[in-house]
Amino acid sequence: MRSGSFVRRQIAALVRFYSRPVRVAGTIALFLMPAACAFCVEHTIPPQAVDNATWCAKYVNNGDLDQAEARAKLAIEFSPKYAEAWNCRGLVEYRRGHLDLAIDYIKRALAYKNDFAEALNNLGAILMNERREYPQAENLFRSALQVDPGYPNARINLGLVLLYQDKGNEARDQYLRCLELDPNTCDCRMGLGVLALKAKDFGEACAQFEKHTQICPDIAEGFYNLGFCQMQRGRCQEAYSGFVGALALKPDYLEARKNLTAAMDCLGRQDAAAQRLLDKIKEDPGNPELHFKLGSMWEDKQEYEKARGEFTSVVKLKADYKVAYYRLARLADRNLDRDDTVRFCQKFVDLVRDEPLAAEKAWCTSRVRELQFGPGQ
Repeated sequence: MRSGSFVRRQIAALVRFYSRPVRVAGTIALFLMPAACAFCVEHTIPPQAVDNATWCAKYVNNGDLDQAEARAKLAIEFSPKYAEAWNCRGLVEYRRGHLDLAIDYIKRALAYKNDFAEALNNLGAILMNERREYPQAENLFRSALQVDPGYPNARINLGLVLLYQDKGNEARDQYLRCLELDPNTCDCRMGLGVLALKAKDFGEACAQFEKHTQICPDIAEGFYNLGFCQMQRGRCQEAYSGFVGALALKPDYLEARKNLTAAMDCLGRQDAAAQRLLDKIKEDPGNPELHFKLGSMWEDKQEYEKARGEFTSVVKLKADYKVAYYRLARLADRNLDRDDTVRFCQKFVDLVRDEPLAAEKAWCTSRVRELQFGPGQ
């Protein structure tokens, strides 16, 4: 079990990931607006300006900053007061690490269009992430939301800056509003989990991180945080599965590897054979065959919960590992879990199709029919 100081360090590390700028999907920091707006400043924006600003946005997203800058300059030549073009120039300079210049360009965009929600959000994100000017950033995010209450990026950023200022209740309110708009928003789930960790409500934290791994299965930090809070609850098998999931997505995740070792120690050793497998998994946690062997061993010893955890790790590591789905179906059926029995059987049957696993396929087909339509159907 980790000390309170370790919990605080973990929250800090989590928030650094959570505020990471310019991720392609689900980021909560800088966002590139689509630049396809026909906003008028004293006159209609020429289509050449709109077109070049749109290309600027595309080039920034692709990391081609020289081309992005050239397009932004062209847009400004066609329309010197075109706010979207100045905003894009600001993002180019932010990517280059020229913070003062980025701030200057985005402020210029706001001078030409003071209700420009994306520019308000971008400026706030720079002040939050790079300058730690949290009150000013908060005001900018709130202004962006006044312009567009449905703007999720500004809502998520507002939650984060409130969290930075230890305004937990206000941050929670923003995350909940965000989830009302879209219950599958990864960053809002992460934020609620962080708040629960800070409050040492590990049950709630685990619930939020579990949902996060379901809606965002490609983010290693979600699995790591789930493993971490399960360790705080003393649930070693669930913690172990979380760290394995994190390492499957990010093999060089040092903290996950360290905590995987702690979770294995927490699980304890049943015998020499199990110990040898656990030691091998420490060295190669992303090997599905090792997890399948350990799951089979736990199943033979009637350690069914541990077996389920291992087979779950197998399918996380290798989504088409057919027999693991069958074993999960049998364990779910033993546990009278109708939904999981059907789900795993259907996945197994879909994968095997014409392959020679006739007995297993026949059992799954028959069992699903019984569960869905009753005996004898």
